[in-house]
Amino acid sequence: MRRGGIFRRFLILMLFVIIFPMVFVYSLVSSVFIERLHDNYKKSVHLSAYIATQSIKEAISSAIDISVSIIGDTRVHEFLSYEDGEGYLSRYNSAQSALNRYCLDNNYISQIYVTSISGDKTITVGAAGTYYFTEEEKERMLMSSGAWFWSTEENGRIAVCRLIRNVDNNEEKLEFLS
Repeated sequence: MRRGGIFRRFLILMLFVIIFPMVFVYSLVSSVFIERLHDNYKKSVHLSAYIATQSIKEAISSAIDISVSIIGDTRVHEFLSYEDGEGYLSRYNSAQSALNRYCLDNNYISQIYVTSISGDKTITVGAAGTYYFTEEEKERMLMSSGAWFWSTEENGRIAVCRLIRNVDNNEEKLEFLS
C-alpha cells in the first residue's frame, strides 16, 4: 500500500508542480501569441486595403488625365475633323502616334479608342481587342456635357467613356473617346 501511496503522491506532485503550471503557461502564452497574430493579420489586411485603394485612385486619376490630354491634342482633332483627301494618311499617322504615346506612357491603360461622331474615322491603339461603343454609351456621351463615365466591357475590362468637343467651339461635338 505504501507504494500506491507514494506513487499517488508523486502523481499529485507532478500534476501540481509540472502539468498544471505547463497548461497554465501554455494557455497564457498561446493566447498572447494568438492575439499578436490577429493584430498583425488585421494590420496586413488594412495595409493591403490601403495599397489597393491608392492604386485604384492612381489608375482613375491617370485615365482621366490621359482623356483630358487627348481632348487637347490637336493631332487627334485634325485627323477626325478634316475631310478625307490630301494629307489624310499623315494626319492619321500623327494622331495614332500621339495616342500610342499616351498608351505606352501609362501602366493602367491597355487601349485607347477614338471615333468621330459619324463613325467614319476611327483610331485604335493598344494591345486589347477591338472595342466598339454601344448605342447606350453613345447616347450617354451625347447627353453629357463632356463628363466622363465608367463602362464595363464584355471581357471584364473597365473603360472611361467621354464625349470630346471642339476646343474652339464648345457646342461642336467631335468624337467619342474610350
